[in-house]
Amino acid sequence: MTPKEAWQLLVLDSAFTGRAVDKPTATVWAEVLADVSLADASEAVKAYYATETKWLMPGHITGFVREQRQKALPQTMSPEGKDCTKLGRPHHEWMDSGYCLFCEQRAF
Repeated sequence: MTPKEAWQLLVLDSAFTGRAVDKPTATVWAEVLADVSLADASEAVKAYYATETKWLMPGHITGFVREQRQKALPQTMSPEGKDCTKLGRPHHEWMDSGYCLFCEQRAF
């Protein structure tokens, strides 16, 4: 995301909150949201304020986008997959992809 796109995103956020938009904030948000498109971030803002009343932060956006990307992954794991908790491990080790590092379980 560019600073100009972050500015546009903050203007959208401001429509919900009345929060002031300034160049330093747009610059920092652009850095944090560098891997997020304006379209995905805008969707995240709208989804957030559909259920929340507190101010939005960049972490809310990255969390929403990560969740949407994980949901879009193909569901390739078989229901009969190994379960490492049954193989003596105390718990699953979830990776960012949503899969356990040691078995075929998926976090969602």
